[in-house]
Amino acid sequence: NGKELKKYLKLYSECNAFILPTRAECAGIVFAEANSYGMPIFATDTGGIGNYVINGVNGYRLPLSATGKDFGKLIEKVYKNRDFSQLSKGALKTYSEKTNWKSWSDNFRNFIIKNF
Repeated sequence: NGKELKKYLKLYSECNAFILPTRAECAGIVFAEANSYGMPIFATDTGGIGNYVINGVNGYRLPLSATGKDFGKLIEKVYKNRDFSQLSKGALKTYSEKTNWKSWSDNFRNFIIKNF
């Protein structure tokens, strides 16, 4: 539905950070979307998230044992250190070099060519 998509995109454009304290995730498209909007990402370190969220580059991964308070403390630390801008730039760079569809298809194509 177009109305729901517009609401979803509006939320992305208004947010300063993306927080996903999931307990079971391997590689959600939401990380690519957050990168495309330049949002620093704060997520738990599960599955393949380390391929999408690089500590100190475009966000941070916290251990599975992390609580909401742990997330809050880290976000506060990033804010106080004025690191949001750098993480935002890192998110945009990660998107342009790694998590957009063109990069994915190029990497997949290269993998197929080299391995089959």
